[in-house]
Amino acid sequence: MSALQSASPSIAPSPAHLSRGGSTGLPQSTLLRLVRRLAGHPRMTAGATIIIVVSALALLAPWVVLRPPDVQNVAYRLAPPSSEYWLGGDSYGRDTFSRLLYAGRVSLSVGLLSMILTVVIGVLVGALAGYYGGWIDRILMRLTEIVLVIPTFFLLILTVATFGRSIPLLILIIGVTSWPINARVVRGEIMKLRKYDFVVASRVVGGKDSWIVMRHLLPHLIPIVIASATIRVANNILIESGLSFLGLGVQPPTPTWGNMIAEGTSFMRQAWWLVGIPGAMIFVVVLAFNLFGEGLRDFLDPRTRGRT
Repeated sequence: MSALQSASPSIAPSPAHLSRGGSTGLPQSTLLRLVRRLAGHPRMTAGATIIIVVSALALLAPWVVLRPPDVQNVAYRLAPPSSEYWLGGDSYGRDTFSRLLYAGRVSLSVGLLSMILTVVIGVLVGALAGYYGGWIDRILMRLTEIVLVIPTFFLLILTVATFGRSIPLLILIIGVTSWPINARVVRGEIMKLRKYDFVVASRVVGGKDSWIVMRHLLPHLIPIVIASATIRVANNILIESGLSFLGLGVQPPTPTWGNMIAEGTSFMRQAWWLVGIPGAMIFVVVLAFNLFGEGLRDFLDPRTRGRT
C-alpha cells in the first residue's frame, strides 16, 4: 500500500482550475461569454460609458470643480475657456464648467425620477388592463388615449405657469404625463402571455391574481420595460431642458442645461460656449441614453444571444 501511495501522483488544484471557478464565483467560460456579448453590442457599451462618466462627474461635482457654481467674479465675465476657467465664464462671471456639472445633477435627477414614476404608472395600468380585460381594460385604455392625445408639452407649460416652478412639481408633471406608451406596450404583452399554459396552470392551482402577475407575467417584460425606461430618461431630459429654456422649468440661479442655454442666447456673438457647451452636453447625454436603451434591448433579447 505504501508503494502504491508513493507511486500515485498527488492531485492538486492547478491555477487554471482555480481561475475557471473557485473563489470568483463565475466560471471563466461564463465571463468570456459575457465579454463577447458586450463586445457584440457596441452601442450599449458606448452609451453606458458616456452615462457613467457624466453621472460620476455630476455626483462628484463638489470635489471636481474649482469653485462653487454661484460664485461671481466680474473680472471673468464672458471670459473664454482658459486654464483658470476651463469652459469660460458666463455673463455674471460664474464658472461655466462648475455650473455644467451641477446642472447635470438637476437634469439627470429630473430625467431619472420622472422615468421611475412613468414606469410605475405605465406598468400598473398596462398590467391591470391586459390581465383582467373587459370593462377594466376599456376604462383604462380610454384614460390612456385621453392622456396620449393631450399635447404634453403645452400641458406642462400650463401646469407650471399655474402652480409655479419647482423640481418636485416638474418631476411629478413629467412622470404623470408620459406613461401611456409604456402602458400600451405592457398591456399588449400581458394579453399574449395570459393565454399561455403556465398562467392557466397557476390559476388552476389557486394562485392569486397579484401573485400570477408579479411572479409569472412581469418578469417576461423586464427587457422591454428596462429598454423603454432608458429611452424615456432621454425624452424627459429633453422636456425639462425645453421648459427651462422657456423659463418655465427649474428656477434660476439653480443651474440646468436648459436655463444655461437660455441665459447664454443673449451673448451668442461674444461667448458661443455659453450655448454650445450645454447644448452639446444635452445632445451627448440624450444620444447616450438612446444608444444604451437600444443596445440593452438587443442584449436582453434571447433571440440575439447566439449572435456575435
